[in-house]
Amino acid sequence: MIWFMLVLMFVLAAINYFSDKYNIYSGKVHHKFKLLSFIAGIALAFLTVDLLPDIYDSNLNNIYISIAVMAGIISFFSVEKFIYQHDRYKVRKRKKELEVAHSLILFIDNLLLGLVFTSFIPSDIFHAWIMFLPISAFNIIQGIALHGPTIQRKTRTLWSEVKSIFISFAAFYGFLLSMLFKIPEPAILLMISFIAGSFFIIIIKETVPSEKRANTMFLVFGALFYLLLMILTWAL
Repeated sequence: MIWFMLVLMFVLAAINYFSDKYNIYSGKVHHKFKLLSFIAGIALAFLTVDLLPDIYDSNLNNIYISIAVMAGIISFFSVEKFIYQHDRYKVRKRKKELEVAHSLILFIDNLLLGLVFTSFIPSDIFHAWIMFLPISAFNIIQGIALHGPTIQRKTRTLWSEVKSIFISFAAFYGFLLSMLFKIPEPAILLMISFIAGSFFIIIIKETVPSEKRANTMFLVFGALFYLLLMILTWAL
């Protein structure tokens, strides 16, 4: 099973790497937001119907779980607010700070995800791929949305490519650490709760339909698609 987990880690690294380069605000924006809305529906259904109920059904005190979820929401919201509160001139002037903030939130979230990955991924391959789908959706949304329409993309250099590849493999580093060290179950549950909070704020702030962005119908389709997959896994 470890080899299969390694394959998933490399797939996740590839998703992180390429979604970080995808500019949703260029070209046919309307169609891109439809796709993003569908992906967000998958992620939202996973969060509300699958992940959070399982966490709250654990033996850990619900107060600690709620605090960890809130910490995930606040941490991402703070970084996101820092990125988007500047106008275009200030963004150009503070490129380095914005790049560090963007890289840090991606790295921390994926490192924690790698640490807890084996704890909530099913042991059989079929169910593992279904569970991996919303995790991939989360990383696609995170990689695309964190750029925002006001973030100026820099010309890619060798050093920036090396950093991008290093950050993309953050989940892999976390997975290796989880293989080397036994993590107590309460710590795993708290990390999952923190990730869930970050997950939630990303979906709400960046992909839930607003006046100019996203599409309600495709959001619902994405949610229904994941619910149908869940029903299929229960039937098998």
